[in-house]
Amino acid sequence: MAGDDHQKHLISLIRDFATEKSQGERRVAGLRKRIEELQSELDGANAELHEAKRSKEIIEQELKGYEFELSLNEASVQALELKKYIYWILNHKDMNFHRLWSTRQQPRAAESLSLTINKQTSESEETCASLGEELQKRSECPNCHLDNVGALEGVLQANQGTDASGST
Repeated sequence: MAGDDHQKHLISLIRDFATEKSQGERRVAGLRKRIEELQSELDGANAELHEAKRSKEIIEQELKGYEFELSLNEASVQALELKKYIYWILNHKDMNFHRLWSTRQQPRAAESLSLTINKQTSESEETCASLGEELQKRSECPNCHLDNVGALEGVLQANQGTDASGST
């Protein structure tokens, strides 16, 4: 019986070994399957990471573009504000210049007007004097040298009366 026990024990060991080998193979197959799943998940995660990096680069480029555009806009706004300020300064300087010019021109204009009036007055006085002399000469009788201004006034009044009645 001792041989029988050895055989049973050997068969039991072979079965245990086969069972363990089978379980080991199943464990190895399960682990290989798990490794494949993890490898697939890792590939998916790497693809997501690559896509995230690409998105990050695109967003960073867009951000740089927006920052550049913003700096251009800020420069444009500053340039427009400066231009507006320069126009404001020029407008006020122009208004001040015109005020100063007109203030300085008023005495010159008054002086010029005064000279013109004086000239016209003296010309009118000369004309009036020459007309008075001419009237004096014409109202004098060439033969007796008698002054006929009184008779001339009657003629002038008669002419004015006919002019007044003709114009109304």
